[in-house]
Amino acid sequence: MNEKINNPQGFEIVERINAAMTGGGRYIIIQGKCKDTGDTIWVTGDDRVCAVTREDFLRGKLDYNSVLIQEFPLEEHTPENVGHWRPLIETFVELMLTCYMERDGFVRVYPWWLPKHAYAHYGQEMFDEMCKGCDHIILYASPQTMEFVPKQNYKKAASGGEQREGVNII
Repeated sequence: MNEKINNPQGFEIVERINAAMTGGGRYIIIQGKCKDTGDTIWVTGDDRVCAVTREDFLRGKLDYNSVLIQEFPLEEHTPENVGHWRPLIETFVELMLTCYMERDGFVRVYPWWLPKHAYAHYGQEMFDEMCKGCDHIILYASPQTMEFVPKQNYKKAASGGEQREGVNII
């Protein structure tokens, strides 16, 4: 792979895939081409994490670590701190939101990854106020609502499930 890929000037999206996995899991796959070098990059993940890789490890049945460029847990990263991968990751998040909403009728998203058009009707100031202390947002397709789940009331249950208390639904 060309070393210039570590400092690209942009990407062209070549392919977008919503991949159903055995066991009910699902991954979103985006194939991008670096405009500078022509190198192909993949962004693969779900509503919690995405990874930028040199190859499509899922369909190619490749070892994940051998093709990994960088992993981005969405809870820990913002659009501002993912560097030049931002356009690809934002495209990934948009596709993930659309696919999950269409299939399940809801999706979990961290406030900093929610596209502005999804909350434009509130205005930036009101949205920022609603997100104070928010761990994540659950978007529902019908009716179109947002559930703001506060950090202090969000707990991992011993079984690995989620418990929510004191949520704000608008």
